[in-house]
Amino acid sequence: SSSLEDLSTKDFHVIYPDMKAKMPSILPKFKDKDNYACIVRAGSEVMAYAVLAIEPKYIHHCSSVGHIIDIMVKDMAALKPLEKEISSIAKSRGCYKCIIDVKPDLVGLLTSAGYKSKDLQMMATNLKVKKITDSTFSARELRPEDFYKGFMKILKQLTVVGDVCEKEFKKQYNCIQSSLHLC
Repeated sequence: SSSLEDLSTKDFHVIYPDMKAKMPSILPKFKDKDNYACIVRAGSEVMAYAVLAIEPKYIHHCSSVGHIIDIMVKDMAALKPLEKEISSIAKSRGCYKCIIDVKPDLVGLLTSAGYKSKDLQMMATNLKVKKITDSTFSARELRPEDFYKGFMKILKQLTVVGDVCEKEFKKQYNCIQSSLHLC
């Protein structure tokens, strides 16, 4: 989960170039065009830093979700301007929400910056591939023809989808495919 860490100006000058250079390997799912490094300054001093990654979705009329995947704050007063910048970018990219994983002891702080606690996140740390012996189901990548095979119906069971026509579905499919780093 993310945490708010003390960030000195010296640390920032070490972290930022290294993180920017490693962005594709740190975030293998997203291309650089979908990542935004946001900073808040007081004069020439960096007071807060966050990375916002944009993920295109099929739900909510094929809009997007913003993932705040890294956040460091030197002065807690910089958290609100940072949130405002993140929200502005997310809105301009068509996000219907921004989410952040956070430690329980920081929920109050982020609530004061405008975030609210919702749902529960689970994490898998043991990512060993296990052989599936049940042949009832098979898994594969999503394909454009799945629009007619019940994909949208399944999404509607889980969340708000809205009316998505085949043309919008294929446009979003192509957008998602172009943002993935495929092997």
